[in-house]
Amino acid sequence: GLLLFLQGRMRSAALSCVLLVMMKETGIVLPATFGLWLLLEKRWREALFFTAPLIPLAVWLVVLRQATGHWAGNAAFEQYNAVYNLHLVRFLLALVRRLYYLFIGTGHWIGTAAMIYVWKYTGLFRTRAWRVAGAFAAGHVLAVSAFGGAVLERYLTPLLPLLYIAFAVALAACPRKWQMIGTLTLVPLLVAANFLNPLYPFPWENNLAFASFVSLDRKAADFLENSYPGLAVATMFPLAGALRRPDFGYVTRPMHVRDMDDFSVRSITALAKDKPDVLAVYSTTWDPLHVLKSSAIGGFLTTFYRYEPQATSDQIARILHMRPMARWELNGQWVEVFESETIHPQTLTVRQGYPR
Repeated sequence: GLLLFLQGRMRSAALSCVLLVMMKETGIVLPATFGLWLLLEKRWREALFFTAPLIPLAVWLVVLRQATGHWAGNAAFEQYNAVYNLHLVRFLLALVRRLYYLFIGTGHWIGTAAMIYVWKYTGLFRTRAWRVAGAFAAGHVLAVSAFGGAVLERYLTPLLPLLYIAFAVALAACPRKWQMIGTLTLVPLLVAANFLNPLYPFPWENNLAFASFVSLDRKAADFLENSYPGLAVATMFPLAGALRRPDFGYVTRPMHVRDMDDFSVRSITALAKDKPDVLAVYSTTWDPLHVLKSSAIGGFLTTFYRYEPQATSDQIARILHMRPMARWELNGQWVEVFESETIHPQTLTVRQGYPR
């Protein structure tokens, strides 16, 4: 869509935006950028082309509301993704996270420095094409900072091709000495970021830590399916879906699953009223420096994000009177299975295999 727009092929660009919005609703940022840009250039007729993506979006929202009673599918999704981040503190922190990820983290600061240098001394990024791309990037960053409660970095995926193109162009325009130093520094940092976790909390999906997460889930799912057939397992997303849906590839038959919101002491205590047969918990946070345990950070997160630390294994055993039966650890992550003291191990290998 961006390429077609910059080539002046407005009808084709508008059509591509229609298809984009039909694939992903947040894609509406791109045609909105184009329409506003053309209005600023006083090209009113062409600007109207980019109202076309509103038609399938409106139809989809009406159908969704008719089917579910909510324009976003359900009230919880609507509250978390459309309202939650509109709080000023949460919005500003989400915006800072976005800017850090794009322009500082994983070695990006090198490309950013090159961009600033080139912009200041060559004017390379002051062309219409780059200004249009920059306007879209700014709009997308603001949109995913205001909407989407999880503030996941993958929401920025549409910007990464543009960002790396900008980095490459900027480095190529730098003096040869800095060009070599920048490239030989940035590329290894980008590669290393796939394997090395940062020192601060981050989503597992941001690098190959998610491969470890999946591996642990597969081991836990196999163990649960073979050791506790027919029994109810309490856990939370995404392991809950993995156990419930054989087509995800973790189990061969659906298991009975009780969904949990989190693994906090509050949620664990709530299970005591109707204790499940089995409980599967896993590490949800990477925090090697224990910053979340500090009173200042923990208090801030509790105030503005309703943060609650994860219950420890001892707390789970004490609150629910459940015994730990299996545990796996991999690259700083872990998953642990507890069973009710009222049931017996299904096989001897269950006891003999703990901890695994």
